[in-house]
Amino acid sequence: MSKINVDNVIKVLNNGINYLLKIQTQWRVMARFFTDVKDIVCDSLTKNIESLSKNIEAEMPRNLILQEAVQATCYCIQVSNSANIYSITSRKYIVPELSAVGEEFALTQEEAKKRQSSIDKRLRSIMDEIDGFVKEKQEEYRARAKDRMDMYAKNLIKALPENTKKNRK
Repeated sequence: MSKINVDNVIKVLNNGINYLLKIQTQWRVMARFFTDVKDIVCDSLTKNIESLSKNIEAEMPRNLILQEAVQATCYCIQVSNSANIYSITSRKYIVPELSAVGEEFALTQEEAKKRQSSIDKRLRSIMDEIDGFVKEKQEEYRARAKDRMDMYAKNLIKALPENTKKNRK
């Protein structure tokens, strides 16, 4: 093997390692994001449930207890919606791209240079698609959340004792 070929192989391997490091960094960022989400949800939901339990034990008014129960339900719905967005995004956009990474390492340096432009365009396209998808889901979930909250509010009013309902009017 000539020195030129060895140098080219080393350059290609270095580029491959750099791409793998970028992927590793993004995975760490994503893992940290989900750890943060878990911590926030667990903290908020735990405090809400503890408060709900204390209010039940203290025989607080039903409207306060039911209000906290609805709030806990809303936390769960938000987590479910976020997990759904992540799951679809991962399955539809991220995993297929990661699956194709191995093929990129098999390219020659010349082939890689030719493909770089199309890879960059594909990345921009995917980012635009993900952005549109997330915005679409946000609107869908926002509308659904409003409908659910209206339903929960109506059910809450039905569940309240008559004297509490009169005081609210």
